[in-house]
Amino acid sequence: MRGGRIIEHAPIGLAHIGIPCADLSSCLEFYGKLGFGLIVRRDDLEGFNVAMMDNHGCVIELYESLANAGQDHFPHGDGAVNHIALACNNIKATYDECVRNGYAILSDGIEATGIWAPRSCRYFIVEGPCGERIELNEIR
Repeated sequence: MRGGRIIEHAPIGLAHIGIPCADLSSCLEFYGKLGFGLIVRRDDLEGFNVAMMDNHGCVIELYESLANAGQDHFPHGDGAVNHIALACNNIKATYDECVRNGYAILSDGIEATGIWAPRSCRYFIVEGPCGERIELNEIR
């Protein structure tokens, strides 16, 4: 942590992760299978179809531009986030389910990192329908 005083109205946590979509329906299906539930969906909201999904307090905003529907890029410079890390309780079972669902595995299977030593952290990365990287990890 850097030195200095925290500002009085500093953020208190993650509000959501925004992911632009070329196809909102496929994103809803994909994240639904990962345990996200639809909170709200608004069609044609200021030029976008927008959906908010939640999984135990982790909220993602999926938005599809009506002007650029079906395109993998957006003229306003947005793109896929690097990765979203989702916690899981059984990394092997989660990995097996992702393989069964045909998700593209970007990591070399289940990997490990010492970042949380002495606790262990095992993870793998799948690709979402918009090119986003979803890290599924288990920390024990």
